[in-house]
Amino acid sequence: MRYLQRQVRHRQEEHAILKKRGASFQQRPAMKYRFIQDPRGHFSVTKMCQVLDVSRSGYYAWARRVPSPRATQQHQRLERIRAAYAAAAGRYGSPKIAAVLRREGDCVSVKTVAQLMRQAGLRARVARRYKATTNSRHDFPVAENVLNRQFTTPQPHAVWMADITYVPTDEGWLYLATVEDLATRQIVG
Repeated sequence: MRYLQRQVRHRQEEHAILKKRGASFQQRPAMKYRFIQDPRGHFSVTKMCQVLDVSRSGYYAWARRVPSPRATQQHQRLERIRAAYAAAAGRYGSPKIAAVLRREGDCVSVKTVAQLMRQAGLRARVARRYKATTNSRHDFPVAENVLNRQFTTPQPHAVWMADITYVPTDEGWLYLATVEDLATRQIVG
């Protein structure tokens, strides 16, 4: 009985590890080692190494490894990128941030900055340009205001109101037109 309880506990632990791990199983060992390092307090290192199919000695060797000079340089560069990104309130993309770093004396390419920004999850926020959608200065005939700002009516289907609006989407502008019954406040078309 105790043996079965222990087996169930082991399977539940493996299930919890796999559930936390997510779908990215075909990663480099370094990615798996980083995952093992994060929830270390919850699961044993041995069990996580078994479930993720990496050696325990490999994990400990990775954990003790001193970062290479290139990794240290990239980390420092990423910190400068984050500082420039924050100073620009998140509006600068990789070309402008690369220019800022070059002015500071760091000889870096736009592609390197773009790669580091992508890894850090930094994206430039682009301000949308204002586009006027209504032209009130025209010589076309204007419809008469028969409602005269009387927005209440006692009978249904006596007065209908219509409006149109523009909705920006990834595929362009969509136009939404509605017709409302003023008495019941229901959309009739």
